[in-house]
Amino acid sequence: MITTKIRLTLLALVGALALSGASSAFAAYTTPRLLVTDDRTGPTTIGFTQSASDDPSAKLTFYVPAGTTATLTQAAGTTIGTVTAAGTAGDLGGALLPLTGTVQVRAASGTYLSGTTQVPIAAAATACTGTVTHTAFWVLILQAAGQTLELPVFVDQVTAPPASAFATASIQACLPPPDVPVGTPGRATFGFKLTSTVFTVRDVFASTGSGESRWRLLATPYTPNTGRANAAGSVESQSLVSFPRTIALRKPVRLNARRGTAAYRVSGTLALPAGGTPTVRLFRGRTASALGSSSALRVSGTTFTGSLAVKQTARAQVWFLQARASVPTADLGATACQSTFGVTCLGVTRAGFTARSATVRLVVPKR
Repeated sequence: MITTKIRLTLLALVGALALSGASSAFAAYTTPRLLVTDDRTGPTTIGFTQSASDDPSAKLTFYVPAGTTATLTQAAGTTIGTVTAAGTAGDLGGALLPLTGTVQVRAASGTYLSGTTQVPIAAAATACTGTVTHTAFWVLILQAAGQTLELPVFVDQVTAPPASAFATASIQACLPPPDVPVGTPGRATFGFKLTSTVFTVRDVFASTGSGESRWRLLATPYTPNTGRANAAGSVESQSLVSFPRTIALRKPVRLNARRGTAAYRVSGTLALPAGGTPTVRLFRGRTASALGSSSALRVSGTTFTGSLAVKQTARAQVWFLQARASVPTADLGATACQSTFGVTCLGVTRAGFTARSATVRLVVPKR
């Protein structure tokens, strides 16, 4: 569910950015955004967006926050996640092209598909990062219009300064140029220009589950129509993963029954990151695994309150209750940046999330 919400948020952002930049007559690289979610016990989702009117991206380097555990020992051939992407296809009249696929671990001696040719992944690593040596090699395997597109990704443990001061791992990917002439070696299939990607990996990254972790993205564009990276045009974007995320539901207090309806006072406590505006709802169901209808609860600081009414029957009823606190995705703007790379930091995001309480069993007496 979290992944779906982030994907929808990113697609909405791409649409808004495309509309806002559609009339621009000059090349620019001012819209790359990073959005990361990590609930510590589940998968990590990393999302990137940029406007269709921006210069194409040449290289993306994601930095995993210091304190986050990175497990990069998965065997070659292991599928560790899923990926979706979208972009414009110059060879198809600029049509928006959606892609879906998986994230797979490859051996350092393995290959990846570039166009219709299998290319040594070591050669791609050297061309992208300047070295053949990396902790892990991933490939994003994407399907679009009946064709397979593969993008190699190079992952490393970060142990040396200056990056070790803020990162525990890095993820690097170099994108093929979409706007060079057809037939140019290494040109992107379909003339595909990336505008968004969301990839989710499992059992790879685990945050501490406390405080605030800051993911960073260093994004470098191409100089349009040249196939050459424009290092001077690089920008930074950041995303916060914040804790705690806990909600506790007390056992409801029974009030006087009226006209065959049992009334209860509902209350509980919240421990959430500062700055978010949560909404809290009470879910109920006849089994703990089938919680359905919900009602809004009032939030005041670190507590919430509300009421519950259940129509009594000739027999006692068992209900299961759960409180859920939802915090929306937020764009915190450039003022929240902690600039790292000596380039313009465009902004900071914080992914939304939903925290769930333990389930409470409630017995409603018969009428």
